[in-house]
Amino acid sequence: ALNKALVKVTSTYSMIDDSVRVQVNYLINGSGVVKVNYALTVKPGLPDIPEVGMQCGIKRSYDNISWYGRGPYGNYIDRRTGSEAGIYSQPIDMFNEPYVVPQETGNRTDVRWMFLSDKNSNGLLVTTDSLLSMNAWPYIEKNIVAAKHTNKLVDAGFITLNIDLIQMGVGGNDSWSPVGAPLEKYRVSARDYSYNFYLFPCNTNTDKAISLSRKIKFNSADL
Repeated sequence: ALNKALVKVTSTYSMIDDSVRVQVNYLINGSGVVKVNYALTVKPGLPDIPEVGMQCGIKRSYDNISWYGRGPYGNYIDRRTGSEAGIYSQPIDMFNEPYVVPQETGNRTDVRWMFLSDKNSNGLLVTTDSLLSMNAWPYIEKNIVAAKHTNKLVDAGFITLNIDLIQMGVGGNDSWSPVGAPLEKYRVSARDYSYNFYLFPCNTNTDKAISLSRKIKFNSADL
């Protein structure tokens, strides 16, 4: 059984003259499982939000990605009907699309869990109480945004892991005009959002990750 001894750490953030506030609770148990509770609060009148979620860096050697969600190729909330939900595994060099002009890439929707591991099956298991939008890059986001060609991408020496509740659609209906945007139903309006996910450093494989993803969850009342 997982050790139930718990430690709680709370972080709070604000931006745009306190128009946006985020509170993140980290609840850690004796087995090394971290439950992350994210709550975003916004004041009325703000524009749409590109995405709601969190980003972190993990070991570069955790470059094999297994997940239960839509796949096997990248998909977004307005580009996912052709991606079936299932269990998939890919190395990180196949996980992202090598666009000539670097840009957002590699997202997977409806993710129940994701396991990023090295050749010895050591890695990080991410699981959730809901469906997530996740992706991973061997670069930092700032590099992807600034690069004008793939030869400007520099391996960061770690993997950037995005663990999002939701990300706006990529659009394409009117991508040629200055006002090009996704359809309204695929935008992320400025309102309050909250979600939970779990982080567990472990040694396992894809088959065991399926059952392990269910066992590491805490009761939400613990927060």
